[in-house]
Amino acid sequence: MAFSYKQLNRKDRTEVNMIKKHSPQAIIIIITLCVLFLFYTPSKAYARSDSNTLPIASIHKILNWEKETVHSNNSILSSTLISTAGTTEADWLALALGRLGNQMDYETYLTSLTSYIINQYENNNGVISNKATEWHRLALTMLSLGGDPTAIHCNDKTISLIQEGTYGFNASASLDQQGINGLAYALLTMDAYRYQVPKDSTYTREYLIETLVGRQNQNGGFSLDPSQKTSDPDITAIVVQALSPYYNEELIFHKKTIRQCIDTSLNYLSQAQTDDGSIKGVNGQTLESTAQVLLACTTLGIDPKNDVRFVKNKNSLLDGLLCYQLEDGGFVHQLTDKEANTLSSEQALCALISYVRYLNGDRTFFDMRPEMSNDTKDIITSLEQQLSKLTTTKKETLQQLYKTYCSIPPEERSYVYHYYKLKDAMTSKGLTTKPATINESMGINTKGNGSIYNVIAQKTLALETGFTVNDLKTYEALSVPYSVDDYGTVISLLLKLKRTNPDTYPSDCSIAISYDELLQKLEEEKAAIETMNVKITEINAKIKEQLEPFTHITKNDKELVAQLIGEVAALNKSAQEKIVDYDQLLAAHETLNRSNRTVLIWVILCISVILLAVPLVIFLSHKRKEKSS
Repeated sequence: MAFSYKQLNRKDRTEVNMIKKHSPQAIIIIITLCVLFLFYTPSKAYARSDSNTLPIASIHKILNWEKETVHSNNSILSSTLISTAGTTEADWLALALGRLGNQMDYETYLTSLTSYIINQYENNNGVISNKATEWHRLALTMLSLGGDPTAIHCNDKTISLIQEGTYGFNASASLDQQGINGLAYALLTMDAYRYQVPKDSTYTREYLIETLVGRQNQNGGFSLDPSQKTSDPDITAIVVQALSPYYNEELIFHKKTIRQCIDTSLNYLSQAQTDDGSIKGVNGQTLESTAQVLLACTTLGIDPKNDVRFVKNKNSLLDGLLCYQLEDGGFVHQLTDKEANTLSSEQALCALISYVRYLNGDRTFFDMRPEMSNDTKDIITSLEQQLSKLTTTKKETLQQLYKTYCSIPPEERSYVYHYYKLKDAMTSKGLTTKPATINESMGINTKGNGSIYNVIAQKTLALETGFTVNDLKTYEALSVPYSVDDYGTVISLLLKLKRTNPDTYPSDCSIAISYDELLQKLEEEKAAIETMNVKITEINAKIKEQLEPFTHITKNDKELVAQLIGEVAALNKSAQEKIVDYDQLLAAHETLNRSNRTVLIWVILCISVILLAVPLVIFLSHKRKEKSS
């Protein structure tokens, strides 16, 4: 039922009048709030997106897949991964985790990796590997975990992966003996901490840049082998990543600037994108090609979700990457694959972390220096906002913007991604620029520890470097007898203890063991576990090479099976669990023994029959004689 104004009492009429009086103001306030909300942007410096939910969710799915599928629900940085430190799969995962920056036991992996490097160096006359990219991966992994690849102490020598693996490389004929990626990763590694490079070095920055630019194919791509002119999107993206810090440089190499070289490569990569958003390489559409291109884009400040160059059929480069992810969280190598691939998943993880870093305005994936100061970030943020929408051609305005650009430290100017707009506008007005030299912008540090920065929590993590009471408790909790699964922990504790000054060793603790006693015990445990691991490897090799498949076991294998059973029995339970097909070995042993028992029984039966038959024959013989007589 409807009511008229006249039917209301005095109090209600007053309230209605108040509503009528103030309703225009209320409407204006509501509209204003809506507009403010619509155009609101985050106040956090240098943020480019109001949401990084999608890539972070995908990252967590990868980590869960790694934990459940690869590491048997243990921590991702488990003893299994730690014991394989120095291998391609383990290092790329550790590197990615360091660039993600979640709270993990990075130091344990770092100490195990350091031990691997020292062992390789000592056992191979100072040559960790003939492949340059092996040196680069080790250096980048150390930096990502907070280590210093220029200061690895090996007896009376200090190993520098930077000097010996990049500008002073001599482990093989040349940096690019394995291909152009040797040059690209050398440059990436030099620039990961903006290392100084001596002018008389074999491989200076200028040499690497000039060589890379000179090997660009006519279509803008790059090939692994310079003698082959078929461009490869993977290799092209890696070269773009290496050249990206120099995009604003104005030097000419092979009649073109680095910007022109990169832009031509981006056009080639854009053409390699398919309708589903992924990248088609020389081996068809693959996750790895797509991941490398996404890494290249985010390193250059290009949005892989919205940049028109990398959107095909309404599918972005990010869409193309995510279509390789399975329900379980892992990534496949090709879309037709049914099971996730470890290396593919790690490449996807690197690309997604790089994308989150881009969205946050953090350092790029391979820039492992500490995060820049908030003041510098604020200047870059403000300048980027102005340059991205630059339309003015007034000389005064352009000069003021350039002055702001020059106020940014030279080593941070590569983060002004839209500087090219200012440069072009100034050139059109006849205004000159005075860029910093490559050494001024890139040759800053001689040493230093990489930074672990949590890109989700937006904070820097600090590593403990001294031996602590918690480390003593970790030692006390080790299993007895020692488990082979404890190897990573033992290595970590041992290397950490060796780095600790005995005077700072924790004494106010309920665990009564001196520095020297603990050092001796850890050395003994390390040696004992290594001996067990060697024995495990030997036994597994014999099983694989001499006994498998077990369906073909014969009595000729009896002695070997018995020998292996005895060797396994001498191991402790943790080591026995590492023996492949141990249950089949036991079954084979039982089958062979059963066969022997069967033969023995038949022999006994035969002998028994003979023994019984002889008296019977004699008895019957006597009977026949008696009858005949």
